[in-house]
Amino acid sequence: MPTSQVTSQSAHLNVKLISCSAMTSCYALVGGSQTFSGISMEQLVGSTWHWKGNLDSQISDINATSLSCPTSSWCAIAADPGNSITPRTPAFMAEWSNGSFIPLRTPVLEGGGILSAVSCTSTTFCVAVGFYSATKTNEPLAERWDGRAWSVMSQPIGNPEAFPGAVACTSPTFCMAVGTQGGLGPYAQVWNGSVWRLTERPRRFFPSVHPGGPGGPHEPTPSLNYVSCSSSTHCLATGELVGSAQLWNGTSWQVQHLGSQYGGAVSCATSGECYLIASAQTISSKEMVHRLSRGAWTTIGAASTNKTSFIGLGCFSSSQCIVIGSESGWDTQATSATWDGSTWTALQFASN
Repeated sequence: MPTSQVTSQSAHLNVKLISCSAMTSCYALVGGSQTFSGISMEQLVGSTWHWKGNLDSQISDINATSLSCPTSSWCAIAADPGNSITPRTPAFMAEWSNGSFIPLRTPVLEGGGILSAVSCTSTTFCVAVGFYSATKTNEPLAERWDGRAWSVMSQPIGNPEAFPGAVACTSPTFCMAVGTQGGLGPYAQVWNGSVWRLTERPRRFFPSVHPGGPGGPHEPTPSLNYVSCSSSTHCLATGELVGSAQLWNGTSWQVQHLGSQYGGAVSCATSGECYLIASAQTISSKEMVHRLSRGAWTTIGAASTNKTSFIGLGCFSSSQCIVIGSESGWDTQATSATWDGSTWTALQFASN
């Protein structure tokens, strides 16, 4: 299948996050550039992004880390309070409901909490993961939304000093969280509707050639930062494991080789295919969109220049994908394009 470029279209914007429950229900947080200081929510309708509202100052002044929109009128937003965190600062969450942004109350934690990712399957079920400070160590954190309130979920025994960085839920009885655990390397844990349990540890992969040039084996930073699942037996996780992605089959993790590239954001379709953003991390390299189907990788898209950074994507079939990103320059230029199975079509953001 031919590879085509993803062309930058919208100037003076910084694309932050994307969440798609379907091609007809995609949302993005944009803004925060030199000429547009605010942050707004935009919805993709057909082939056009539409402005849906601005975040209020309480939300826009902090760093939004994750967005999950299970319906066409409701989203959950996780955020890092940054310097505002105190020993008893609750983790920050907000909802977007029918055009309004509303901060949500979360449990007050002993040492203050940070939520790095959120995944929702409906307006009454979300899971957010992160960490909080307990005595002299950081401990993993997971919280659940039931439509009315957030509550802390018990963590599995055996994962102290774990840092879950991403989570994907397909139903109230299945979520996969991934991250890193101290000096032990990448780790993952599964929610079965009642309890969290640790999976087998994802295997490290040691490429024989260092990205960007010749060299011997080296140890990558053992962290998984992204995960997407289409079912309880099909998940793909990537991160700072050079040259590999990790595929979950319901019982174990299997390495999917990426050569000398790093894996970025991922999206798995119900058809069984998974898509990811990959980068070789060299000065002249361009970021790519790869598809994993039946154990084989195919490149379906490339950034137009090496200054473009893809931030997120949502894919639902071999002919339905959307990717967003930003191109650096004197002021940020936003990238948004859809894939129809053969070509990429650039889209314009409304807040330009």
